[in-house]
Amino acid sequence: HVRSRRQRQMCIRDSLALVEWQRSKILAEVQLGETVRDVCFLHQHAMFAVAQKKDLCIYDSSGIELHCLRTHRPCVHRLAFLPYHYLLVTVGETGHLRYVDVSTGTQVAEHATKLGPCSVLALNPANGIAHLGHGSGVVTLWSPNLPTPHVRMLCHTAVSYTHLTLPTTPYV
Repeated sequence: HVRSRRQRQMCIRDSLALVEWQRSKILAEVQLGETVRDVCFLHQHAMFAVAQKKDLCIYDSSGIELHCLRTHRPCVHRLAFLPYHYLLVTVGETGHLRYVDVSTGTQVAEHATKLGPCSVLALNPANGIAHLGHGSGVVTLWSPNLPTPHVRMLCHTAVSYTHLTLPTTPYV
């Protein structure tokens, strides 16, 4: 499950249900019939992005599909949203990191990480840097301005499954 920024709404991935958990009220429920890899809220709880098996789709709070981004193929593993920049950040099976402006629907930047599939994405809310964890144990830090990572460090010799950034500081 994924919570909105105000912590009032929650999106459950299994059947893609938008729930206001304090009142136990289902706001929307969508049956997709395919695998949901990740869910991310955009602009409070008014819209949310869903990384499905094939496509990346954006839904509104009533469960209606607003937009389908078919340029994010073959598949997207992780989603994150920079609320002050209106940027949706995605990373997927090919290791391409993409930044999409959700106000216009245009792709702002695309970077090839050249480290294979990536399944860990975390954004630092203090500075907007994207932290990617790769299967080789390498963690890279990206921004849309540079075509190469700001930092590339070997954190572990095994696969990285999760990554945590502190909300008020630029530290990992």
